[in-house]
Amino acid sequence: MGPSKEYDEQISLTTKTEELIRKAGYQIIYPENLDNLCCGMAFSSKGFKESAALKVSELQQQAACCSISDTSTWANQTAPFARALEDMFPVAKAILQGAIARDESRGAHYKPEFCQGELTASEPAERRREAETWVDRFETNNRRWLKSTIATCQAGGEPALSYEEVNTSLIPPRPRLYGLAGGDVIEQVYKERQAAIKK
Repeated sequence: MGPSKEYDEQISLTTKTEELIRKAGYQIIYPENLDNLCCGMAFSSKGFKESAALKVSELQQQAACCSISDTSTWANQTAPFARALEDMFPVAKAILQGAIARDESRGAHYKPEFCQGELTASEPAERRREAETWVDRFETNNRRWLKSTIATCQAGGEPALSYEEVNTSLIPPRPRLYGLAGGDVIEQVYKERQAAIKK
């Protein structure tokens, strides 16, 4: 949150925000060990999912120790905000644990180790075999993971995960190829299989 290079004044946005809050008469309370309280995404995106879970737990412990400067009993906006902060952690844990458990890459849920790659063969028969294998994996993945994740909050805010089948009878899933090399062959194999099912 540094200053924009277009401005002559080189005071950071963080410092400006602190000044504004203090002018309004509020006390800023920073949690202990602040430098280590980063969001979990940086860890998750690099594959350190257990570190992300640990970081969420650390943040939850810090939030449990926070206090508010406004102690009035009438029209106190700070109290519900602090309460809402605590309510965010069971949801964060459910999202994180659900993502860790789901070994696939689908839509916004991206796990590079489970991405299906491009076709590499140049010879038509071998390319066709590659496409068959690609569609096999796609169908196996759908049987395993084309489900909704259900998270139930247990004591202490820890999630218990279960899964519910998704009804795809009206719109069956199809491969998202997005310009993938060999996508035309994959799509052809997939459409042939769907046509065979309908017969």
